[in-house]
Amino acid sequence: MKAVQTDLGSLVRFKRLDVSFFAVTFTFSVLLFCFLSYHFFSNDFFHLKTISYAEKARLAVEGLPPRLENVGFVYPPLPVFISILFPLPWLAQGVVSGTVFTLLTYLAVKFYRDSFPAFLMLALYLPFLFAATFKFDTLLLFFLIASSTLLLLKYWEEGFSLYLFAGGLLFGLSFFIDFSALYLIFVYAGTLFLKKKEKLSHRLGVIMVFLLPLVFFFLFTLFINYTFKGDAFHFLKGYSLLFPKSPQVLQAQYSLYTALALLFDYLKKSFLLVLPYFVGFFLVKRWREFYASPIFLIYVSPLLLLFLKIRYGTFSFSLTNSLLFIFFLLLFMNRFRFKLPIYLFLLLSIVSAPFLYLKSMDGNEVNFALGLMGKPFERNLLFYREIAREINRLKGKVLLDDKSFYPTVYFVSNLRKLLLPYQYDFYTVLASPCGKVDFVVGMVGGKRDEVYLFYPEIEELKLDKCEFYGRVGNAVFFNCRKCYGSSSAPSVWAGQN
Repeated sequence: MKAVQTDLGSLVRFKRLDVSFFAVTFTFSVLLFCFLSYHFFSNDFFHLKTISYAEKARLAVEGLPPRLENVGFVYPPLPVFISILFPLPWLAQGVVSGTVFTLLTYLAVKFYRDSFPAFLMLALYLPFLFAATFKFDTLLLFFLIASSTLLLLKYWEEGFSLYLFAGGLLFGLSFFIDFSALYLIFVYAGTLFLKKKEKLSHRLGVIMVFLLPLVFFFLFTLFINYTFKGDAFHFLKGYSLLFPKSPQVLQAQYSLYTALALLFDYLKKSFLLVLPYFVGFFLVKRWREFYASPIFLIYVSPLLLLFLKIRYGTFSFSLTNSLLFIFFLLLFMNRFRFKLPIYLFLLLSIVSAPFLYLKSMDGNEVNFALGLMGKPFERNLLFYREIAREINRLKGKVLLDDKSFYPTVYFVSNLRKLLLPYQYDFYTVLASPCGKVDFVVGMVGGKRDEVYLFYPEIEELKLDKCEFYGRVGNAVFFNCRKCYGSSSAPSVWAGQN
């Protein structure tokens, strides 16, 4: 008991040196990741999913009325709340990434001093840098899953219930970042249930304590969705639609074989990035005990999570997913007989990562690698910024669909001049915009754009009786203040960018 109290105290009590170390590491890492994120953001490149969180945060605070519908109904709420606290995407990235890196470093000092070089090498691991620069939601999700697993392992070893409670709380919070965290319930419940040294009643109590926060958050989300949407599982259906699906991914939802084939295909393409994780299988101390123990289920949980995400249509073919494997590798460093092979294979992953990223199926990862190498990269924000610049110049109400233009919505200075689909009169105005709204903006060829779906003739620069005003790329503007019998009337601004 004394040893447990001493170990717990080492985690929660900060000496003066600890505070100084924590403050210096936090400050340096936040500034570093803010700089990296701002560098790409100021050069018109950023991950659009992170921009979407910032857009929803702005609408929740500044929208008319405030848009809270998608927070918890379709999108996990925690990334949006973080974006409300830190409205600038690069600032949210820097603060979250700096916090995660600082906590990882502190945990390494406290629990993994013999393996500290592996944690430092993480800072050079490209999937970590990509998540820290562009995708704070992915980084935070993997950190919460890994840290909750660490606390579960500490409980397994020492039996101190505070570890169990804290680990369960962190695991529950991961659900509010990615609903797919729900898939891991059975892995952790099975691990705790199979600890045969304890009585059945005790094991069931332990499972309840660890999983109760996630179950509570899940039931709360069901209640909110049923109350406001009439369908308790609306959030799972809507969340699945956010992920692009190739024919193989669609087929994997109905075919176990296809799901396994996609998992192996992903592991093959990211093999050098996840190789240190698989090397760990051969370096475990007391391997017979390890493979016969339920803890083995925890070590393979990254594989199980990816498989279930493929199976249920919430998987994206991103090399950055390999970061979860490395997090779990680091958690088990104290259980390896030899650490030098891990360091060598981590170094191999670090060296090979830029070349793998250049061939990634995710264009964001390709552009990130190009940017780090000092080569030209795609400026995916430039198009949306130019549209926002034109909207800012316009006087009056502007109708557009934020499914197509959500980055533009983020960059518009005054959100109250926009008429968006979540507002009650959007579709009434869209059906007959002339004289009811000042301008309409549509996306030519936009498969999800409501304006294009309602008026496919905007490809010919026609929209009901409104006057063609101008265009920015595929975005076309129509002036609906004045109504004409034909849309062939002279334009006021016909800018082509």
